[in-house]
Amino acid sequence: MKINELRTPCYVIDEGKLTENLLILNGVMQRTGARILLAQKAFSAFYEYPLIGRYLSGTTASGLFEARLAHEEMGKAAADEFEAVICRKPACVIGLATGSTPLPLYRELIAREKAGKLDFSRVRSANLDEYKGLAPDHPQSYRRFMQENLF
Repeated sequence: MKINELRTPCYVIDEGKLTENLLILNGVMQRTGARILLAQKAFSAFYEYPLIGRYLSGTTASGLFEARLAHEEMGKAAADEFEAVICRKPACVIGLATGSTPLPLYRELIAREKAGKLDFSRVRSANLDEYKGLAPDHPQSYRRFMQENLF
């Protein structure tokens, strides 16, 4: 589609320029230790949140729906807590939940491990729930859920 064919009003985002600016902000965080948060404005550009989430510390929210969107799309605050614990005590034991709520967290933890920021080799985990008598590979098993979504 050509830009003159876009119906107005609309927003056009140059992801290359957005990424350049995010790299600048990320550099400021790295050099100063500051945390920079996205200030959401009426769900503005929420399709860009996964990209933004790779560079910024998290987001603010002025309401429940913005908070939920930030949690679903960015999942970083909890990952920061896990990272701090794992770096402080590499042989720690972590409790893990299942369901859709922690999935953004697990995606973020996976990304950090792939980027070399986290090492899970000495970490042990415990599922917070499990069904008694259910085989570990059963489709409803929490162990299977964790294998499919984190491990």
